[in-house]
Amino acid sequence: MPSDRSAILLAGLILLAACQAEEPENIQTRADNVSNMLENRAAEITAEAENGTNLQIAPLDNQAAAFADQVNAALGNGEEAQSESNKQ
Repeated sequence: MPSDRSAILLAGLILLAACQAEEPENIQTRADNVSNMLENRAAEITAEAENGTNLQIAPLDNQAAAFADQVNAALGNGEEAQSESNKQ
């Protein structure tokens, strides 16, 4: 009987030895991976924010340019009128 018990224990030990646990993940590697992932996500968020801002600014820029053109045209026409009156 003791040999049966020893055989069972030996078989159990062999099974346990065959079941190797996964190597623990290197903490530095995991930290680097998480850091890279966060940096990439931050870059994506920044790009989305800039794109959204640019889309909102574009119509305002166009309106400001049109207004500036109108002002310049009005000032230009006024200057021409003044120079004509000065010649007379």
